[in-house]
Amino acid sequence: FKFQTNAPKSCFMRPPSGILAPGETIIITIVKFVEQPEHDQEKKSKDKFKIVSLKVKEGTEFSPELFDEKKEFVVVERVLRVVFL
Repeated sequence: FKFQTNAPKSCFMRPPSGILAPGETIIITIVKFVEQPEHDQEKKSKDKFKIVSLKVKEGTEFSPELFDEKKEFVVVERVLRVVFL
């Protein structure tokens, strides 16, 4: 998996990418550095996160280039929008 965002300078994601075994779970921490909007109209943000997952063979070592090399094997792409509560 890997995370992508349209606001990389104001986001902190840990871990930003990695390989999980079948059935394995992980807790991801995402921190967005912004001030809380004062008006209701400003509660919508244009910032987004995309989670991309790729099916790989057992023993595959992670590298950032892996997603470029195996683009046709992308299994899931989810886009998450930032919403202030």
